[in-house]
Amino acid sequence: MELTVSKEEFGEFEISGRNYLQSIFKSKFSKTTYTKINESTVNAVFDGSGSSPYIFFPEMHLEVGESYYLRFKITPESNVAFRYGLRGSGETDKSVNLPAGKETIVEHKFTVTQQEKVQLILFSNHDLEARIGEATVTKNKVSVWTPALEDTEAEISTLKTQLNVQAGLIESKVEQRDFNTLKGTVDSHTTKITQTEKDLQSKANRDIVDTISGKVESHESLISQNAEEIRQRMRTIDADAKYATQSALNQTSSKLTSEIAKVQTNLDDLEIVGRNYLVIKEAKEDTVIQWANGLDGPEVGSLASGFIPVNTGDMFISSRNFSQIMLYDANKNFIDRLGTTNPFTVPNDESIKFVRVSLSQYIKREKQGRCEDSAWKGK
Repeated sequence: MELTVSKEEFGEFEISGRNYLQSIFKSKFSKTTYTKINESTVNAVFDGSGSSPYIFFPEMHLEVGESYYLRFKITPESNVAFRYGLRGSGETDKSVNLPAGKETIVEHKFTVTQQEKVQLILFSNHDLEARIGEATVTKNKVSVWTPALEDTEAEISTLKTQLNVQAGLIESKVEQRDFNTLKGTVDSHTTKITQTEKDLQSKANRDIVDTISGKVESHESLISQNAEEIRQRMRTIDADAKYATQSALNQTSSKLTSEIAKVQTNLDDLEIVGRNYLVIKEAKEDTVIQWANGLDGPEVGSLASGFIPVNTGDMFISSRNFSQIMLYDANKNFIDRLGTTNPFTVPNDESIKFVRVSLSQYIKREKQGRCEDSAWKGK
């Protein structure tokens, strides 16, 4: 029994290929309602309304004559006879009796014999409320849940759109702020010049009317002095306003530059995790790597990897703890042992070209979280 369980757990380590089943499905009785299924289980209510309730997944484009594996989890609220079908594949509908409150993993291998477009349909002859999650259709081997390529592309496209919208808003705000500031300065100067011009004109008229012989020169002198003082004050006002506006613009520009730099830094730090380097077809079951010489040795329930190409400074991380980490040269000759550190970094030694790892029979399978999504990833 223990050996069988260990093999099933090690089977979870392989990501066998892309998931052809998109995570959007449509209910027959609510054609405009879409619900997203992801790695977190969601509630999907089969509302029969007196008829057989259906849930339709989007059509998949599969190859005629090829074999595929269907896998999903379902937990019903009550005991029910549940059926599922792969329309267009040539397969007959399948029936499963589901116990209330218990999670059931449905796995089914099928071969496409009729047409390339195949659609997964889930249905029951009774009202059924159930939680459905982690639905996959993969080729060659049953695999743990990974998002479909179409879902990933749609999510990336949405993020690009949001970034473009934000960039446009920032640019628009910068231009509008500059315009408003400059326009306000010009309007203020125009008003002051007009008021000063009218004031001077009024004073000049009164001086002409009230001119008395002998005081003309005095009045002209006063007018000249006043005019010069007004001109000096106007220059000061213009200079102060211009420099104040320039300072405000510089501060605004510096702040926006800083914010944009932060956004760029966040984008530069965005990292997509690497590939899974633990290839099951190259690994050896019931095998452990010996500490002394880096050769294979027997150990029931353990798994030893194949030779994994590396470079100095590469860092690797695993969702399961290592039993051994071994280093080899370009000819796959044993160099040294690295220990069991997780994550680990390849030492700065140009002779190191490969690593091998082994995983113990005592590992525990995580029921939730990313540990189910991948076995071992490097970056």
